[in-house]
Amino acid sequence: MKNIVALLAVFILFMTQPANAELYDPDEVQVYIVPMIDFPEPAAAQLSKILSDDMKIWVKSSVRLGDLEAATLPGTRQLSGDSVIEKSYPIVTRLPGSSKNTVYVLLTTRDINSETGAFRFQFSMHHSEMRVSVVSMARMIEFADGKPVVNHLVLNRLYKMCKRAIGEQYFGWKRSTDINDIMYSPIMGMPDLDRIGIHHKENDDENEVEPVDKNRISI
Repeated sequence: MKNIVALLAVFILFMTQPANAELYDPDEVQVYIVPMIDFPEPAAAQLSKILSDDMKIWVKSSVRLGDLEAATLPGTRQLSGDSVIEKSYPIVTRLPGSSKNTVYVLLTTRDINSETGAFRFQFSMHHSEMRVSVVSMARMIEFADGKPVVNHLVLNRLYKMCKRAIGEQYFGWKRSTDINDIMYSPIMGMPDLDRIGIHHKENDDENEVEPVDKNRISI
């Protein structure tokens, strides 16, 4: 995992996509991108700038969280996404510029899953009442000759999952059955994640589907 973090930190410095640090509402941070202890701050900062430009809201990055000591699922090395969300909530809501409307997206290189064990893994988990999401890039990594590779394909996957989280948590975007919509659901693995588009068809109400659980939503 340390190799992945190092690769991500280096690669992000050479991203060619421009990003402007425009503040759309300096009195309130609409979305915080929060790197966990294992995720490099430069990557989170660059990602927040690109999301700000794309979504036309103030997406701000924070410094890394301390060790949340989140629970792991029995018999695995997977972090409990439920535990991450619950333990981070009282910390992230104290970040400067936070309000009752601010959404928080935590980033980790660790594998996550729900405590229900309904899935093998999850790319992301969300809690709508707390307005907290956690996005894991553990399953997004490419491998070449058995070694982890962080490239634009990997970063695009991370970007999609963060944009989905913001769309659902901040804008109230609904899930879609259109594979070209970024809100397509269900995403059952990497092939689906690579196929979905990067934009949401906001006016296409016919394809919308409600999430199964109001507060805890899977990928």
